[in-house]
Amino acid sequence: MALGAFYDGVIDALDTLVEAYQGQFALLGQVEFPAPEVTDILDHLQEEADWIESNRDEISGGSSSVANLVDSLVAVYLSAIYKLTNLK
Repeated sequence: MALGAFYDGVIDALDTLVEAYQGQFALLGQVEFPAPEVTDILDHLQEEADWIESNRDEISGGSSSVANLVDSLVAVYLSAIYKLTNLK
């Protein structure tokens, strides 16, 4: 259940973030995402959340509105991490 909610939430959060980014700056070109080999989903989610948060300023390009959406994306990750850790 936690991962189902994560998948739904992360898609919505990313879609909103990309639309706002493109509205603020310009269209993004083709983006390649390598498929990571995940052996521990909890560690993987934490690593991604940490990376997004540590790159928040670069991702947001100085836009406070886009930065807020980056924070919302991280919140989706943190919620899933909480659920996977505490709601077994």
